[in-house]
Amino acid sequence: MRKSPLSSFKELNIKMKIGLISLIVLLVLPASYSAVTLTIDQARKEGIKQFVGKEFANHTVINQVYRSRNNELVLTVVRDPISEEELETIRQKQASYGIQSVQLKVNQVHNSTKLDSETTKEFYENIDKYIDQKNSLKKRFTKRSRKKKNEADKD
Repeated sequence: MRKSPLSSFKELNIKMKIGLISLIVLLVLPASYSAVTLTIDQARKEGIKQFVGKEFANHTVINQVYRSRNNELVLTVVRDPISEEELETIRQKQASYGIQSVQLKVNQVHNSTKLDSETTKEFYENIDKYIDQKNSLKKRFTKRSRKKKNEADKD
């Protein structure tokens, strides 16, 4: 007759039991921590996406960067200037999206036919940053694709 796993575990000596339980704990704790951290990060990113989509719907967002190290969301928007009172009202709405701890920084580019040189310079710098980010992502994707293709060719 076959023994159950539980009866086999009971027969092990105490040192072996402690070793197995320690191994299980060492494997489960980091995985649990990673899962919780990943879930929180995904919820924060989804909250940011919804927040920007709804609260800045009347604005043209030309750049959006979330800096996780600083817990800061930097937006560059084009529109007539947003008053400090309006920005404060928008900041108060962050809690309803679950991102109350995120620091919101809004860079404004005035929506005007008569742009001064500083605003024009800032606008083109933001466009250049955006293009650089896209090119960087494209290069990384291309390198990964080539690497995977080379590995597949070797097999």
